[in-house]
Amino acid sequence: EIERLDTLESKETFESLKNDAENKMVLANIMLAEATEAKRKAQLEIAEEQERVKVADDERKNAQKDEEELQKLVKAQAAEERKRYEAIENKLAAEAEEKRKAHAEALERIAMLEADQKRLDQEHKAALAEAQKQAKIAADEE
Repeated sequence: EIERLDTLESKETFESLKNDAENKMVLANIMLAEATEAKRKAQLEIAEEQERVKVADDERKNAQKDEEELQKLVKAQAAEERKRYEAIENKLAAEAEEKRKAHAEALERIAMLEADQKRLDQEHKAALAEAQKQAKIAADEE
């Protein structure tokens, strides 16, 4: 009977140890599942953060590219404006030179006409004096 009790006690102890081991195994599996889930969530958060960083970096690169394109456009427009103003300045300078030349030519023609007028006046005076002289001579001869 003692043997039977020992066996019964051993059986109960074994069952108790087995139950404890199973309970510990269940707890270990739960902890493993929780750790696996936490790891999965952390990896998901890392992936999301990496995606946010990539999107932000892409946006920064696009903004930088847009800024560079805008600078090129502004430079091109400024160069175009400069060319336009230079063309206008050149045209105005050419017109001013043309007017200066025309004015100089007009002054030269005026001087020539005044010289011609003076010469004609002198010729007229000389012709008038000669005519008066001839008229006097003709009157004296009469």
